[in-house]
Amino acid sequence: MTRQYAYFQVTGSGTPDAITQAIGVAPTICNSDKNVNSKTGLPRDVMRWRLNCGELEDASVQQHVGAILLWLNRRPSAVRSLGDDYALTLHIACWATDTFGLHLTRDQVQILGRLGIAIDYDGYVKKSSRASLRFS
Repeated sequence: MTRQYAYFQVTGSGTPDAITQAIGVAPTICNSDKNVNSKTGLPRDVMRWRLNCGELEDASVQQHVGAILLWLNRRPSAVRSLGDDYALTLHIACWATDTFGLHLTRDQVQILGRLGIAIDYDGYVKKSSRASLRFS
């Protein structure tokens, strides 16, 4: 079984309020660069603004990316202008029991390019629980 998800993230300095206003949607998760990290007790080194796609983990990568692009393409000039001061990244992660790949449609790639969004893709293969074969 393959599990996958995607989210859009903006990183930089300051507070996430400017990102929320520009994009016109509330983040799924966010923090200021002044917030204390509950795990370390230290101030965070960067502001993060994250929008999860909202799709189920068994949906295709194209569905995950498409859901995010529906939000971001509502205000393309505002999203593009954020790239002047912040890092914009589409994160995609996939877990599979065997080989897998990534396919984005031509339209999705063109929109991501026009918006100035980088793509970060992580893929993980789960080891099979089956016993290994032995030859005598």
